[in-house]
Parts: sequence; structure tokens; C-alpha cells
Amino acid sequence: MNLDQPRSKICSLLVSSNLHNGAFFLTCLSAALFLVRGLLFDSPASAQRGAQTISADLVHLVQSAGTILRGHVISATTEPHPQFANLQTVVVTVSVVNVMKGQAAAAYTFRQFVWDARDVTDAAGYRKSGELLHLS
Repeated sequence: MNLDQPRSKICSLLVSSNLHNGAFFLTCLSAALFLVRGLLFDSPASAQRGAQTISADLVHLVQSAGTILRGHVISATTEPHPQFANLQTVVVTVSVVNVMKGQAAAAYTFRQFVWDARDVTDAAGYRKSGELLHLS
């Protein structure tokens, strides 16, 4: 092939010589369609939502907890951490129905780090009047 020829002629020579090879043409077509589908129809990748966890049995969780209580969510608000303003947290207040281990007042408040920015708008899923079992 002579590289002094105009580009359009070089491209037409490449295409016409490779069109005879059906496998090459189908491979290129498949790759092009896959690329177009990926660019047009894929949603943006989302990052991890929530903490990475490890499994633990209930006996271990109960033994290591200082307080175990059951109650209903009175309020849940999202606010920055008092010492670290760039960290979002949710402050949850629970009306205690039953203390199963340790001691707790009639209203128990705890703060939880919000892992995902999408959880800031819905207080990390805590709902008023939602039942809650809390181990700490």
C-alpha cells in the first residue's frame, strides 16, 4: 500500500480488503455496537452504599454489647459531626420500650456516621415510629 495516497483512498482500501474477511467484519461490528450500547444505555456506576461488614453470630453480638434496647424512633436528623464538620451523621432518638441489657433512660439518642451521600436526604433510612433494636 502506498502511504502517499489520500486518506480516503487508504481507508477505502483497508475496508474493501477486510470486507472479504467476514469474521473480521463481524468482530468490528460487534465491538462497535457494544461500545455504542455502553455509551448510550449504561447508567453511571454507583459506589458502595453502606459499610463493608463481616458476619458475627448473635451470641457474640449480645456478649460484646453494653446496651441492648428495643424502641420506636422519635426523631432522626442529619447533621455534621460536632468535631469533624465534613462528616455527615444521623442523630437518632428512640423512645425505649424495653431494655434487654444495660441501662437506658426513657429516651435514648445515638449518632451514626452516614456512609453514602444519598442517605443524607432520608436520614439513612430511619423513619419516625419505626421499630428499632439497638446494640451498643
